[in-house]
Amino acid sequence: MDPRQLIQLATILECGSLSKASQILHLTQPTLTHSMQTLETRAGGKLFERSRFGDIPDRDSHRETDVVSADDVLFGVDLIG
Repeated sequence: MDPRQLIQLATILECGSLSKASQILHLTQPTLTHSMQTLETRAGGKLFERSRFGDIPDRDSHRETDVVSADDVLFGVDLIG
């Protein structure tokens, strides 16, 4: 797994929005969307529920106790890097 994708995931979780995260990460929204689609493919399912209110962890593919926080993701990046 690419650590950059985990950082992107953490940023989206923190911001609650793909568009806000793309600004912070200095990426175009289509680039970030493609990166997250690739990550979703590797994960075997949706990571986010996209709505007009933002992007939130997908509640159908995760139980409440399984939802990962941005801090958890960044901790994983530290372990990898």
